[in-house]
Amino acid sequence: MATREWWERLGLRERPRLEAVKDHREAKTFALLIVALLERGAPMTLEEVAERFEEAGIADRKKARRSLGRSRPERPPIHRVGEQLTLDLHDRELDLLVFTLGLRPPRRPRLRLVPSHGSLPTPDAPLTPEHLDEAWKGIPLGSAWSRRRVVLAVLDALGRAATPEEVIAFVEARADSHRLKVDQEGFRRRGSPVREVDGQWVVAEGAEEALARARAAVAERIEVARRTAGARRSPAESRAAERAWKRDAAAEAKRLAALHRGLLATYPTDAPRAAALVDLRARTVETFAGEAALEALLGRLEALDVMGGVHVRDQLAALGFDEGERRLAELHPTQKTVSVAPGRAPVKLSTGRLVRDSCLLPNPFGKKGALAAAAEQGPDALGRRLQAAAKALAAFYAYGRLHGAARVLQADWAIAVPVGWWDAGSPRLYELKKRAAEGSGELEVVLGMAPPFETPWAGAERVRVRTTPTGRYGGERSLVGRRGPIDDMDVQRARLVD
Repeated sequence: MATREWWERLGLRERPRLEAVKDHREAKTFALLIVALLERGAPMTLEEVAERFEEAGIADRKKARRSLGRSRPERPPIHRVGEQLTLDLHDRELDLLVFTLGLRPPRRPRLRLVPSHGSLPTPDAPLTPEHLDEAWKGIPLGSAWSRRRVVLAVLDALGRAATPEEVIAFVEARADSHRLKVDQEGFRRRGSPVREVDGQWVVAEGAEEALARARAAVAERIEVARRTAGARRSPAESRAAERAWKRDAAAEAKRLAALHRGLLATYPTDAPRAAALVDLRARTVETFAGEAALEALLGRLEALDVMGGVHVRDQLAALGFDEGERRLAELHPTQKTVSVAPGRAPVKLSTGRLVRDSCLLPNPFGKKGALAAAAEQGPDALGRRLQAAAKALAAFYAYGRLHGAARVLQADWAIAVPVGWWDAGSPRLYELKKRAAEGSGELEVVLGMAPPFETPWAGAERVRVRTTPTGRYGGERSLVGRRGPIDDMDVQRARLVD
């Protein structure tokens, strides 16, 4: 089956054009770079993007090139492959961006309840209590509504004179606040459209013009209320939307959980002589050394739906493999440094550092130059070294999917660095704790160092999920084991207990 165009895979109505998007309020340089890539439907260099910016009238080529460089272009959903930039079309932020730019319609039409509206009041006809119910519901009648106009509207709706207490009670039953009081001195003045007669408020003679203005103000307020109500979801609509979202989310999670996933490690990256492939469904690791074996590797890759690795796009390009519409998980850090401990220098990030700190594996990829040394010893030694590296990546991949982040340690401090390869196909620890709290109250977890690849649940223990009421989201949930409270980031694997 032919691979679809990039814009088609994102559900866009048509191929986007920079000229149509460049003046959008959200069209910053990075967003325009993404649109340029979607428009081309293929990887581009920054120079090619700058030329396209100039052609679209965004900026001249030199200025565009400087702006593109300052926009930090090599961050998700954009990835570098050689000298070119490409898009991760499965990235959640990319999907949100194209919707924000107006390039994609909503996933589902918005459900609307069509209310039955009565006619609007006219200056020539008296108001009704129902008109004021709709006009004043939940709003403050402060500076925007004079006391005289409020009382005129009430008397008109009642069709008779009324005591001050009766008028105030009528208003308080509808409006959020008001400035009326029983003793209104202004109603005793000459020319007031409202008069006080025998302890009651009445519409004064000759107040027709003021009364017409009051009716017009009520009509205008009803129009505003109806427009505003059309922009808000009713409770019934909100419940229906929530049910639809949960149904779609469950179906998507089921689909993602069924995907065939694998991790790839090759050496050297730009011209592979050997490779190791982890099949996460079968829990196997295979090595491939030599030209014939690498040809067989391509057949193994065809069976996968998701492929991950360190610069996996570069690895696949070097192998001559077209990923098509498969999901790719880049396991290398997308930022160079991160600040962890106060007063300490920022930590330089590398894949080795993230694997070590997240999985507590002391030397996940061996010493510097270990792969080159193994290659000199022969294909068997190189295969063993690649296998060890691939298993370490498997532990790191599992950690990232469980937490949605990697861990960075410095002194006694730890922070979480978000990763882009988690998805709804595997519940995160937060969701597992929530489901456990609603069920057995327990989880089975592996703590400390990542378990061996062959026995992923070795050393698992049962822990309790403790809920502390906080008034938000059902309370704060924490893990408690035999030795006391457990830091979530120390959990390597977790699953529900029946």
